[in-house]
Amino acid sequence: MKKTLTLLLLGLASFSYAQTNWALKSIKSPTEIQSTATGTSFDIIVECQNMGTETIKAGDSITFSMLLIDLASSQILLQYPANAASGNRLITLATEDILPDATYDLSFKNLNVSTYLLYSRAMRMGVSSFLFNRSNPIVDSDSSNNSNFIDLTWWNIDGNGVSVSEVDFDNNVSVYPNPAKDVMNISVLKAEYAKTKIELVDMMGKAVLSEQMNSNFTKEGYQLNVSGIENGLYILKVTNGEEVSTTKVNISH
Repeated sequence: MKKTLTLLLLGLASFSYAQTNWALKSIKSPTEIQSTATGTSFDIIVECQNMGTETIKAGDSITFSMLLIDLASSQILLQYPANAASGNRLITLATEDILPDATYDLSFKNLNVSTYLLYSRAMRMGVSSFLFNRSNPIVDSDSSNNSNFIDLTWWNIDGNGVSVSEVDFDNNVSVYPNPAKDVMNISVLKAEYAKTKIELVDMMGKAVLSEQMNSNFTKEGYQLNVSGIENGLYILKVTNGEEVSTTKVNISH
C-alpha cells in the first residue's frame, strides 16, 4: 500500500520540477477527520526540512499534494488539490529563509471539501512536497524523502465506529442484492453535498433507468425499483456533485 501510494504522490514530479534537497519529515495534523452534513473541514500541517547545503530563500516555490486512501478498499477518497494522483500540485511560497538543516512547517488551515463519509473508515494519508526556484533551479539529490504517511480515522457525520467489512464497496458503490430481482439497494462510501442522480445503463451505453434524488445520500442508502428492467448485465452510475461512481450489476427476475 505505501509503495503504491508513494508512486501516486510522486506522479510527474520526478521530471516536472527541479528540486533542492527538500525532505518531508512528518505529518503533524490531522490525526483524525470529522465529517459534517455539508462536507469535511480540517487542517493540514506538515514538517519539512532543508537537507541541502544552501539556504532556501523566502519566496521560493514549494509544491504540495495530498491523498486520502481507504485502507479496506484501497480507493482514493480524497485528493488535494484535485487530481493530485495525476501530478497536480498546489504551489505556495516560502515565507522566510530556511537555513540548512532547519525545519519549516507547511500549514493549510480550514481545508474545506464538500465530501463526507457515510461510514467511518480507517484511512492512510499520504503527503508529498517539493521545492524549486523557478529562476535558478537546483536538482534535488534525494527525492525519496519528499513524501510521508500517517494512518488516521475519517469519522462519518455521527462519529460511529469504523467499518471495514460491514459493506463491500466497489468504486465507492455498494449494491445488494446482486443479482437483483425487483429492488436494488444502493449505498455509497463517500458522498458530495449536492443532489444525486442514479442511472442504469445497458452494455450498449443506453440509459434504461434514471432517477434524480431530491436530497443527499444517507447511510440508509437508496432503493431502486428494477422490476420493469429486462434481465441482463448493466452499469450502475451514481453522479453525486462532481463525483461519478460506477459498478457492474446484474438483474435476474
